[in-house]
Parts: sequence; C-alpha cells; structure tokens
Amino acid sequence: MKYLALALLITMSCPPIYNWSDALVDMAPQGRGADVAREFVEFLGRASIKADARTQVFFDVLGKNLTRFQIEKLYESEHLRDLPEGFKGAAFYGRQGAAHYHLGLTDSDYDRVRLKEPGEFFTQMGLKKLDEKGPDGTLFTGTIASKAVFKEFSHKNAAALLESGLKVMDPENIKKIQCLKDRQTRHIQNESLQMVHEFYKAFPQSTDILKQYVFIYHSLVRRYRHEGREYTRSHFRAMFLMDKLRADYPAVAAHLDALRNFYRIDITLKNPQGNILHTLSFDSKDDFFSVYTYTAGGQVIPRDDQGVPIFEQAFYPTELKQASFTAQIDTLVNVYGLKFISQGIVSRIEYDLSPEKGRLELSLVDFPKTQVTGRLGSVVPAWVIELAIPQNMGSIVDAFFGTMVRSRDGKGAFMALEWDTSAEQNVGFGFFAQSDFLDNFYVRFAAAAANYQLRTTGQARQEASDFIGKFFAALIADLTLYSVQNGGAAPAQTAEASSN
Repeated sequence: MKYLALALLITMSCPPIYNWSDALVDMAPQGRGADVAREFVEFLGRASIKADARTQVFFDVLGKNLTRFQIEKLYESEHLRDLPEGFKGAAFYGRQGAAHYHLGLTDSDYDRVRLKEPGEFFTQMGLKKLDEKGPDGTLFTGTIASKAVFKEFSHKNAAALLESGLKVMDPENIKKIQCLKDRQTRHIQNESLQMVHEFYKAFPQSTDILKQYVFIYHSLVRRYRHEGREYTRSHFRAMFLMDKLRADYPAVAAHLDALRNFYRIDITLKNPQGNILHTLSFDSKDDFFSVYTYTAGGQVIPRDDQGVPIFEQAFYPTELKQASFTAQIDTLVNVYGLKFISQGIVSRIEYDLSPEKGRLELSLVDFPKTQVTGRLGSVVPAWVIELAIPQNMGSIVDAFFGTMVRSRDGKGAFMALEWDTSAEQNVGFGFFAQSDFLDNFYVRFAAAAANYQLRTTGQARQEASDFIGKFFAALIADLTLYSVQNGGAAPAQTAEASSN
C-alpha cells in the first residue's frame, strides 16, 4: 500500500514530460509514427530472398570477380549485357511473394521500369571501360541506379524522428524526466542513466534482447549553460558485450574478434560556416559506434572547434528545405600491421526538399595523400604474401582515390538518395551512385583484405539472421503498442513510475 501511495505521489508531482514513445508517434502526422515505423521494419524484415537459377549463377560470377577484383574479366563476361550510353551490366527486379522475396535478372532498363506496389525493387549496375589510360591501370566508370516502393516511410519521417528525439534530450525535459525515477533508479545521480532507463521502458521487448549484447549505459546526456542559455551535450556510445555474444552467438563473436583493430572511421559534419553539427565514429575496437551532438528544444546546435555553442546557427531538422554541409572524414585501416591512414577526406552533402520530393547527395571533393606506415606482422595469411606488396604502396593508393575525386569532370564520385512522396501510401525511393575508378594494385589488395577480414562463415550468417529475426519481431511488437491502427497510443509518461 505504501508503494502505491508513493507512486501516486510521484505521478502527481511530475510535470508534463516528452518521452521516447512521444518521439516515436510524432514522426508522422496524426500520431501515426508507430504505424509508419512498423511498416518500414516489416519491409526490412521480410522473408528470405529467393533467386532463380540464372540469377544465382550471375551472383556467383559477380562475387568471384569482385572478391578477386578482376574488373577486366568481369567487364568481358558473357553474363553482362549492353546497357545505354556505352555501359555493360545487369539489372534485377524484386517483389514480395507469399513465402519469399523473389529476386531475378531482367532485361528491362532502368528508365522503362515503373514500380507500383510497396515492396517492389529494381536495380541496374553498369561498367564502362574508358579510352584513356590511368597510372598503373585501366580506367572504368561504375554506376548503380536503384528504385523501390515503400508504403509511407520517407525522408520526412526520418527528419521528424531526429527532431523529436532531440526534443527528448532538451535540457528542461531531462530535468523533468528525473521525476520518473523508480525503485531501480531513484538512488542514481547520473541523469543520463534515467534517459537510457526510460528508453528501455518505452520499448521493452526489443531492448530486452538488445541490452543483452549491446551496452549503452556509458552514454552521456548532460545539461550545460552558455551566456545564460541552457543546452544539452549528447554523447551516445555503444559497445558489444562480447562474453554474452560468445556464449549465445559464438560464430558472430569470432567474426567480431577477428575484426578488432581493423578499422576506425571518424566523421565530422559541418555547416557552411565551418562549425560542427555532429561527430560520428565507427570503430572495430571498444565502442563500435558513437555520435556527439549539441541540442535544445529539438534543434541541432552547431559548435565551434573549441566546443562553444553557436545558438544563432541552430536549426530544426524538419524545417530544412535546402542545405549544404561538409563532412570531414579521417580513416585508419590496419591490415596485419600495415596501416593506411587518410586524414582530412572531404565530402560535400547537398539536401534539397520540395513539397513532393527530397534528395540527399554526397560527393567526394578531396582525398589527401594516404600515409602508409608500419609493416606486416610475423604471422600473416597466404594471400598477403602472394600479393607481394610494392614499396610505392602510398602512391598507388593516391592514384586510385585521385581518380575518384576527378570523376564526373571534376565533380567527384557521388551517391544520392531520393524520395518521391507524391503518392502518400506508395513512397518512391531511389539510390544512385557513380564513380570513375582505377583498376590497379590497390583495388586488388583492398578487395583481398575486405574478403578475408570482412567475410563471414555460414554459421555466422545464420546466427546473425536468427538474431535479426528475433529482434525485428520484438521491435514490431513494441511498435504495435503505440500503433493507431491497433488502438494504441503513447502512454502518459508521468504515470510510468507507478508500478516499478
């Protein structure tokens, strides 16, 4: 009885709170965010892909040539057909069947295909051999053009979810959320832990699975004040719980162990004024992902190189119509002691939004000289020895990436995402990429490294598939809690402390 009385007292004393479930439902109009998210997750988690015999033969040939990076041999293969504008390649069409997602080769061309039903997919890959000769290799242009139909999920939902998630981390809201502390967390002083705890409570089934294998409690969400204005510094971090993975998914754990120290990628996203919006890191050691952001009231707040917030440049993600950003990228790849260090890679990001369309384009602007340091260890695989690594490896790497920067008459290699929301229940999605590349020693070395370092065993793929299937099923169950179609709604968060 005393616990009920205490819970009622806590409930009555808590002000209105914006919690993680509110962020979910607000990612679509009329509070339909959970429905849109569930449809998208169901699309991602569809039944296994089934390819016909002809298509499977092509995938085998493609995989064999790409693994060995035999571009010239692939280009001359009988499995590629003539495409428009002098390219040779192949195209695939996919659709959802009763038990499988069916994927097969097609003789149709990209511009002539019209997709109508959610789940339909088409992609076309092409290669063109260029007349000019590159340094130490043959020049090619590679392209990919893909299209698909989703139900409702688009860039608008992604922007709304980002903004509503930032609203949860508003400094005033963080203070309010501390009202929800229960018997498990009432003695914990760190405000960040209560934020994580609330996230787990909002999505209990999926996070019950996830938190067994991924640790995020060392993430930090802290309130700061500058020139009389309060803001939040959010540093989300995630690391694998390897002991638990080894016990339940040993092949996946073995694959992650083999990747340790293989790579690190740091990305700094800046606005046109040169101030920092986000910093992201991907690492094969310790935290596999982290992101650092300043925010208040749902806005992204830029910061200068000294960490001082620039409030006058803050913006709401949903209000962006046209924007240009710069991504500065630093990478480290360690292949058995031979380290490739590239610092200051520059990519331009253009975002363009109209009432019925959206486009996000990334293009490579600059790739400074790569530093090759270290030396191969005493124990290396046979494939490394067989490649007979040359002394001028650095210049070979620079020639390869220099070719990518000069692609498209100096505009740089690019990739783009497009959305067409003119039909609200049948959102069109497109993916495009194009680059010139040099078929030289570096690409054969990189392909071999990727093949031996990144490839997974059949058991690891099965374990990963089993985990993803379980997690998606649990996530769909969580999203259904807040689904308008199922009569659900985001719970009143001030009552969350009542029974814990």
